[in-house]
Amino acid sequence: MSVGANSVTAVEIMALASSLRDRGMAVGIADVVAMTRLVQSHEAWERDELSRVLSAIVVKGPEDRRIFDGAFAIVFGPAPPATVIETSIVDAVRGTRREVEGPPGLS
Repeated sequence: MSVGANSVTAVEIMALASSLRDRGMAVGIADVVAMTRLVQSHEAWERDELSRVLSAIVVKGPEDRRIFDGAFAIVFGPAPPATVIETSIVDAVRGTRREVEGPPGLS
């Protein structure tokens, strides 16, 4: 999912910083300025890329990562569900895919 530059605002960065602070992370003015400048440096962001670059500024350890992921989801919405398509090696080489059937008797 792509996030346009106009949809990522300074207000959302402030909301992210506030949410992180509310959960115990130390997020200073310099962090907010760095995140805002970073977001404004590109026209569009993929959601995962945006999360990755913003977290690089404020995440200092595993607990911070958990907190950041939750706050990011609150401000920017939850991640879309992953889609899994089963393919065999031959199907992948041929560029085709096949439908996956459930166990016998469950249709």
